[in-house]
Amino acid sequence: MVIGQGISAWISDEGRASERDSHMARILLIHDPGESTDSLEAQLHSSGYEVSRFGSEAASGQIEKIEANIIILDMPAVDGIATLRRLKLTRGIQGVPVILLSADSSEDVIVHALDLGAYDYVCKPVIYPVLAARIRAALRLREHQQLLAEANRNLATLASQDPLTGVYNRRHFWERADIEFTQARRHKRSLAVIMLDVDEFKAVNDRYGHSMGDNALIELTMICTNNIRIADFIGRLGGEEFAICCPDADLPGAIRMAERIRSALDHHEIYHQGNSCSVTVSLGVTAVDHRDKNLEAFLDRADQLLYQAKEQGRNRVIAS
Repeated sequence: MVIGQGISAWISDEGRASERDSHMARILLIHDPGESTDSLEAQLHSSGYEVSRFGSEAASGQIEKIEANIIILDMPAVDGIATLRRLKLTRGIQGVPVILLSADSSEDVIVHALDLGAYDYVCKPVIYPVLAARIRAALRLREHQQLLAEANRNLATLASQDPLTGVYNRRHFWERADIEFTQARRHKRSLAVIMLDVDEFKAVNDRYGHSMGDNALIELTMICTNNIRIADFIGRLGGEEFAICCPDADLPGAIRMAERIRSALDHHEIYHQGNSCSVTVSLGVTAVDHRDKNLEAFLDRADQLLYQAKEQGRNRVIAS
């Protein structure tokens, strides 16, 4: 095979493979009424893209309804730049690559469009294979950005979440609780905290194994979640000890919440791999007041009340 022919065949195969990999990506084609886009739309369809085409005026009411993967502006440069400005302010399509097509090839216009946030600027007349390659590059960039955003969200979750139970880990609970504590002190708002610890948890692990113990902690957090308000949040402080922060809750309300959790768990049977067991919890409840100079002092008081509950026979709520 002649080398030049081999390269041409390879480029052709790569182009066809890339078009097959478009996976019906949706392109929003916005054009000036004076521009004919029939040929371009047909070529995009032939490449496997789903195309939604609108005139520049009609597009304004449709942009946010269309989940576009890429936007092409086929219009004079001045109109295209004005439309680009509006697009950048439109919620729901921020981050979607925009390619501007225009017959204006002046350097200042191209630089201005790119500085405003256009992904690319293609001068007309358009050579479709070149435009198609730029569309594929924009789609790859968009996909990589979405994967990166998802990875960052997953990392944020891993950094804040207890891997076993799914509630906040100790560090993130303290961070959020400290914010609530500061706001409660500053604005003289109510704030309560519930500390709870599983009674004789070592005996559960020793008798039934750590898998049963893990399952007991998971079901404990589910029961807690079902008995708190939307604004409340739970953290695993370590082992079998948990804390619940209750913004805008007074002491009587927090006591009722703690008692609901204690009672629900006391009547709950835990099953795992053919075995069953039940566990109880001891709880300490307190509300913020003028004595609390910082979050640590506030949580320490709840912790002391928890240990009083342990000393007084377990499976009970002690509040102050």
